[in-house]
Amino acid sequence: MASLYRGTGTVFTINNPGELMTCLKDDDGKKLVVLEFMAAWSEPCKSMAEPYRQLAIELGQEPVKLCTIDFNKFKDLGRRLRVDAMPTFLLVKEYSVVDRLITLKKEDLRKRIDTQLQHL
Repeated sequence: MASLYRGTGTVFTINNPGELMTCLKDDDGKKLVVLEFMAAWSEPCKSMAEPYRQLAIELGQEPVKLCTIDFNKFKDLGRRLRVDAMPTFLLVKEYSVVDRLITLKKEDLRKRIDTQLQHL
């Protein structure tokens, strides 16, 4: 997985713990990571997939990385992080969850991301 933050316009798919750690790595404390816990069988997740990709493009030059995690591959982590519904979006700074949101509205997620970016 590429370790790019700015200008990617990409949603990174996390397949294993090593990729998750690479995604979360933030050497200077000036990046935001959005983790989407999803499930391939979930209709709400399917309906949010395209808006999430669009959001990645919109945030292209911001210090933010959007990632998606299949809950079925990371059940223990999801349970530890209290992921009870999907899609759940966790906003992470320096390995700490700073906000969480369950939504099907790109605009709601964008507002939360923008709020966190103001505090970087």
